[in-house]
Amino acid sequence: MTNPATHIGDVQALALRPAKGEPIVLVKQVTAEQDGGLLEEARGAKKKRGVTLLAAGQWPAVCDALGRDVPWTARRANILIGCDALLQHLGKTLCIGDDVRLEATLETVPCGHIESLTPGLFEALKPKGRGGLCCRVVTGGVIRVGDVVRVEDTVAAGETV
Repeated sequence: MTNPATHIGDVQALALRPAKGEPIVLVKQVTAEQDGGLLEEARGAKKKRGVTLLAAGQWPAVCDALGRDVPWTARRANILIGCDALLQHLGKTLCIGDDVRLEATLETVPCGHIESLTPGLFEALKPKGRGGLCCRVVTGGVIRVGDVVRVEDTVAAGETV
């Protein structure tokens, strides 16, 4: 029996780096490969951190900390999720659309490269959870802008949902 899933938001935007050294581009769909990353991404399926997610609800606080508006793509995440926060889903399985399942494995920690591209962003992303989540692709498939994002509810033995 499949665990029920709770709706947490939707895919608001998708971003890729199509080739090394090129800027991030917005796309309407991507293909996630099991135990890999996004096929269209420069780092592709061999990408160590799989897929990165960012909560749209936290981006205004990042811009406030910077003192200016910057696009969410400055964070260099792959998927912008229309939700307030994501950190509470660390360790859980997120379902996107009809097929894709991602395991939220790590909190994304900002790196120095982000700072070199957008001065001040490193510090603005430091508060817990603002950098988003890194995920392992459990079940691959196509992810599209507008897809529903759900978190699988885990039920302990003997409990009901």
